[in-house]
Amino acid sequence: GLATAMARLVLTAGPPGGAPTRLAWVEPLPDYAGPDTPPWRVACHPERVLPYRPDVKHTNRLAHAVALRRARERGLDDALLVHPDGWVLEGTASNLFFFEADTLHTPALECGILAGITRDVVLEIAPGTGFRTVEGRYPPAIVAAADECFATFTSAGVRPIAEIDGQSFPAPVPGPRVQR
Repeated sequence: GLATAMARLVLTAGPPGGAPTRLAWVEPLPDYAGPDTPPWRVACHPERVLPYRPDVKHTNRLAHAVALRRARERGLDDALLVHPDGWVLEGTASNLFFFEADTLHTPALECGILAGITRDVVLEIAPGTGFRTVEGRYPPAIVAAADECFATFTSAGVRPIAEIDGQSFPAPVPGPRVQR
């Protein structure tokens, strides 16, 4: 009965000696998936996070849930997870991108992030819109000093980021590169 929704599919090993357990549920798209959602305000989660198995899409994301809850308690929209070695990984349910001039940067898969579907699409189409793409390891200060920043979600596409750790990006947000 939902006009727009998101389906989640779960497969477990099942009980010992038994068949795998399959579960599917449908839920409304999150509030932030709407086109009129304002740009996000985020902060780096103060606790460093070791990446989970990024090669496996799973639901064991307790550190992500804790980071999101703490960000929301501070009145923010999301948290950015940071590796113990000091580089930004991803949002709690998103991939991160930022611009320096006409170069689009994103954390590399080797950092231990999930290869998001929308992340892959952005990396595929960016060169055709005039942007060079670079995947790497970036400390929070480099990301916060960027010209423009956004997150990608399967459920919400591209979400502009207006602020990281209380530091605002230059107006307007979204900027012209994120809009392109």
